[in-house]
Amino acid sequence: MEFCLFAVIGCPSIKMTNNLNTLNKMEVILKKSKITNSILKQTLRSTEVDLNVGEILGWCLFGKAKYIVCYRSDVKGLSIFPMFKEIEVKPKYKDNIENKTFLVEVKLGGNYLPLKYTCSNENDKTKFVETLNKAKHNAEIRGQFFL
Repeated sequence: MEFCLFAVIGCPSIKMTNNLNTLNKMEVILKKSKITNSILKQTLRSTEVDLNVGEILGWCLFGKAKYIVCYRSDVKGLSIFPMFKEIEVKPKYKDNIENKTFLVEVKLGGNYLPLKYTCSNENDKTKFVETLNKAKHNAEIRGQFFL
Protein backbone atom coordinates (compact mmCIF):
# COMPACT_ATOMS: atom_id res chain seq x y z
CA MET A 1 0.00 0.00 0.00
CA GLU A 2 1.30 3.43 -0.86
CA PHE A 3 0.40 6.75 0.65
CA CYS A 4 1.60 10.29 0.05
CA LEU A 5 3.49 12.47 2.48
CA PHE A 6 3.52 16.22 1.90
CA ALA A 7 5.99 18.61 3.46
CA VAL A 8 6.34 22.34 2.94
CA ILE A 9 9.75 23.76 3.73
CA GLY A 10 10.43 27.43 4.26
CA CYS A 11 8.09 30.31 4.88
CA PRO A 12 6.12 31.55 1.91
CA SER A 13 6.24 35.25 1.24
CA ILE A 14 3.61 36.84 -0.98
CA LYS A 15 4.49 39.73 -3.30
CA MET A 16 2.12 41.78 -5.39
CA THR A 17 3.46 42.15 -8.93
CA ASN A 18 1.17 43.15 -11.78
CA ASN A 19 -1.85 42.21 -9.66
CA LEU A 20 -0.68 38.56 -9.44
CA ASN A 21 0.17 36.78 -6.24
CA THR A 22 3.50 35.00 -6.46
CA LEU A 23 5.06 32.79 -3.82
CA ASN A 24 8.77 32.97 -3.15
CA LYS A 25 10.99 30.77 -0.99
CA MET A 26 8.62 27.83 -0.92
CA GLU A 27 9.62 24.27 -1.60
CA VAL A 28 7.10 21.45 -1.76
CA ILE A 29 8.29 17.88 -1.43
CA LEU A 30 6.01 15.08 -2.57
CA LYS A 31 7.16 11.69 -1.42
CA LYS A 32 5.46 8.35 -1.94
CA SER A 33 6.28 5.73 0.65
CA LYS A 34 5.48 2.06 0.55
CA ILE A 35 4.61 0.30 3.78
CA THR A 36 7.03 -2.59 4.20
CA ASN A 37 7.99 -5.09 6.91
CA SER A 38 10.91 -2.93 8.02
CA ILE A 39 8.67 0.13 8.40
CA LEU A 40 6.10 -1.84 10.46
CA LYS A 41 8.89 -3.18 12.71
CA GLN A 42 9.67 0.44 13.67
CA THR A 43 6.10 1.49 14.45
CA LEU A 44 4.61 1.84 17.90
CA ARG A 45 1.36 0.40 19.21
CA SER A 46 -1.63 2.64 18.57
CA THR A 47 -3.03 4.60 21.47
CA GLU A 48 -6.63 5.66 21.92
CA VAL A 49 -5.75 9.06 20.44
CA ASP A 50 -4.21 7.42 17.36
CA LEU A 51 -7.33 5.37 16.77
CA ASN A 52 -9.62 8.41 17.25
CA VAL A 53 -7.65 11.01 15.27
CA GLY A 54 -5.81 8.88 12.73
CA GLU A 55 -6.97 7.31 9.51
CA ILE A 56 -7.40 3.54 9.54
CA LEU A 57 -5.60 2.21 6.45
CA GLY A 58 -6.80 -1.37 6.83
CA TRP A 59 -5.29 -4.52 8.29
CA CYS A 60 -2.30 -6.67 7.38
CA LEU A 61 -0.60 -9.90 8.38
CA PHE A 62 2.65 -9.06 10.09
CA GLY A 63 4.66 -11.82 11.69
CA LYS A 64 2.13 -14.37 12.86
CA ALA A 65 -0.67 -11.95 13.73
CA LYS A 66 -3.15 -9.54 12.16
CA TYR A 67 -2.69 -5.83 12.86
CA ILE A 68 -4.84 -2.76 12.35
CA VAL A 69 -2.69 -0.08 10.68
CA CYS A 70 -3.37 3.57 11.48
CA TYR A 71 -1.84 6.71 9.91
CA ARG A 72 -1.87 10.09 11.68
CA SER A 73 -1.34 12.96 9.27
CA ASP A 74 -0.74 15.53 12.02
CA VAL A 75 2.37 13.71 13.30
CA LYS A 76 3.04 11.93 9.97
CA GLY A 77 3.41 8.55 11.62
CA LEU A 78 2.13 5.02 11.41
CA SER A 79 0.97 2.93 14.34
CA ILE A 80 -0.35 -0.61 14.65
CA PHE A 81 -2.81 -2.32 16.98
CA PRO A 82 -3.34 -6.08 17.16
CA MET A 83 -6.59 -7.32 15.65
CA PHE A 84 -8.58 -8.62 18.62
CA LYS A 85 -11.17 -11.36 18.99
CA GLU A 86 -13.27 -9.89 21.78
CA ILE A 87 -13.38 -7.26 24.51
CA GLU A 88 -14.29 -8.12 28.09
CA VAL A 89 -15.10 -5.47 30.68
CA LYS A 90 -15.08 -6.15 34.43
CA PRO A 91 -14.91 -4.10 37.59
CA LYS A 92 -11.31 -3.83 38.71
CA TYR A 93 -11.98 -4.62 42.35
CA LYS A 94 -14.85 -7.01 43.05
CA ASP A 95 -15.02 -6.33 46.79
CA ASN A 96 -15.00 -2.54 46.78
CA ILE A 97 -18.33 -1.24 45.44
CA GLU A 98 -17.38 2.43 45.94
CA ASN A 99 -14.38 2.13 43.62
CA LYS A 100 -15.80 2.58 40.12
CA THR A 101 -12.68 1.66 38.08
CA PHE A 102 -13.02 -0.85 35.27
CA LEU A 103 -10.62 -3.33 33.73
CA VAL A 104 -10.92 -3.71 29.95
CA GLU A 105 -9.35 -6.90 28.61
CA VAL A 106 -8.71 -7.02 24.89
CA LYS A 107 -8.49 -10.71 23.99
CA LEU A 108 -6.32 -11.47 20.96
CA GLY A 109 -7.07 -15.17 20.63
CA GLY A 110 -4.68 -18.07 20.30
CA ASN A 111 -1.88 -18.26 22.84
CA TYR A 112 -1.52 -14.49 23.14
CA LEU A 113 -2.01 -12.83 26.52
CA PRO A 114 -4.83 -10.27 26.63
CA LEU A 115 -4.04 -6.57 26.67
CA LYS A 116 -5.32 -4.97 29.89
CA TYR A 117 -6.41 -1.36 30.23
CA THR A 118 -7.84 0.46 33.25
CA CYS A 119 -10.62 3.03 32.88
CA SER A 120 -11.43 5.40 35.72
CA ASN A 121 -15.18 5.64 35.15
CA GLU A 122 -18.10 4.29 33.14
CA ASN A 123 -17.94 7.03 30.51
CA ASP A 124 -14.23 6.44 29.76
CA LYS A 125 -14.84 2.70 29.56
CA THR A 126 -17.69 3.12 27.08
CA LYS A 127 -15.69 5.52 24.87
CA PHE A 128 -12.64 3.24 24.86
CA VAL A 129 -14.63 0.13 23.92
CA GLU A 130 -16.47 2.06 21.18
CA THR A 131 -13.15 3.36 19.81
CA LEU A 132 -11.69 -0.15 19.62
CA ASN A 133 -14.79 -1.63 17.99
CA LYS A 134 -14.97 1.26 15.50
CA ALA A 135 -11.27 0.83 14.59
CA LYS A 136 -11.74 -2.91 14.04
CA HIS A 137 -14.86 -2.33 11.95
CA ASN A 138 -13.14 0.32 9.80
CA ALA A 139 -10.10 -1.91 9.29
CA GLU A 140 -12.32 -4.77 8.14
CA ILE A 141 -14.16 -2.45 5.74
CA ARG A 142 -10.92 -1.04 4.30
CA GLY A 143 -9.66 -4.59 3.88
CA GLN A 144 -6.32 -6.33 3.86
CA PHE A 145 -3.24 -4.96 2.20
CA PHE A 146 -0.13 -6.96 1.49
CA LEU A 147 3.45 -6.14 2.45
